[in-house]
Amino acid sequence: MNYLKFTIILLLVVATASGSELDYFPCNNEGSGGDYVIHCPRVDLPRTKAADILDAFRRNSGNGDITSLFIYNVKDMTDEIMEQILDIVSPSIDKMKILGMVRDQLTRVPAAVQNFTSLTHFSMSLRPDLTVLPAGSLVFPWKIESIIFLSGHLVTIEPGAFQGDFSGTDISLNFNYLTGFDEAVFKPILESKSRNDKVTLVHVQNNPIPCDCNLAWILRDNRHLLNYVEADCVLPEGGRIKFQDYSMLGC
Repeated sequence: MNYLKFTIILLLVVATASGSELDYFPCNNEGSGGDYVIHCPRVDLPRTKAADILDAFRRNSGNGDITSLFIYNVKDMTDEIMEQILDIVSPSIDKMKILGMVRDQLTRVPAAVQNFTSLTHFSMSLRPDLTVLPAGSLVFPWKIESIIFLSGHLVTIEPGAFQGDFSGTDISLNFNYLTGFDEAVFKPILESKSRNDKVTLVHVQNNPIPCDCNLAWILRDNRHLLNYVEADCVLPEGGRIKFQDYSMLGC
């Protein structure tokens, strides 16, 4: 056997062995051809501890082929452990397209998210007792296709919570407890969309936003921005109505 042929065979054996060593249990590790989709924990392991998930990523540190990462329903997940996990998967910064962190008891958006500049889809929720999305939470210095915030308990979004160019981003804030549609929060996003040929929406349905004069900034003064909103409000007499169908009588 000549040297070149032996070298090729050896490389194939090493590659196969290294691939088989990637075991993210108690997470699912799916994918092939250098693309890994990781779901934590496995659906049949609902009581998985955050520390066990962290250990799984430590065992596989250096893997730069993670394209999608989902960490859902980890009841003892902390901000510190999540930051450690994102630091460990940093070799995948150039490949990771999807990141989801939902019902993980987090108190903030991890700062490390801003490093994953190839992300196209991001979803997250905060711990149920946290009702405010602070300024500087969702900072994306690149164009991202979709943001889904599934907190379910979000009441207030501070001005500056969204920072970046969201002209081509679908933003979903459905099924929260938002009590207002703040001009300082949403007008900059909607105005950027109105200058973009690609129609993407801000979804704010099924929130307890009252149909009152606080919506005059968009329903009366900037109705052209309604093309970029899918939202409804709660009528004084009960029931819901789409923004576009509500008359600002008396405002």
